[in-house]
Amino acid sequence: MSDILSFIASGRLASDAKATTLSDKQKIVYNFTLVNNLPGNTDKVFYIDCAYWVSIKSNTTESYTKFLNDKLLKGQKVTIISSYIEKRTNTNDEGTKQYENITVTVEKLDVS
Repeated sequence: MSDILSFIASGRLASDAKATTLSDKQKIVYNFTLVNNLPGNTDKVFYIDCAYWVSIKSNTTESYTKFLNDKLLKGQKVTIISSYIEKRTNTNDEGTKQYENITVTVEKLDVS
């Protein structure tokens, strides 16, 4: 049996999502940061860097990407589901650790 990992989070976007069309024009990736206040503690904030990939295959893609462009704006509440999580440590130019965060590849996205 394979191991299963499922990660679900909800929160608000820290800033507008950035959409990038790949050079082969087959996919668009939306990069955004989800801000999550930990339950019961409004002083602790958790940042999750997200990548949401959209394949450009059909006529419905244009209306879906317009929907995402209109909705994935700063402050928008979203819920994500992912099975890929990577911990990253960010350092300054001198190599000193600044902060740690996680990056996820979003499999399902719900825009409230």
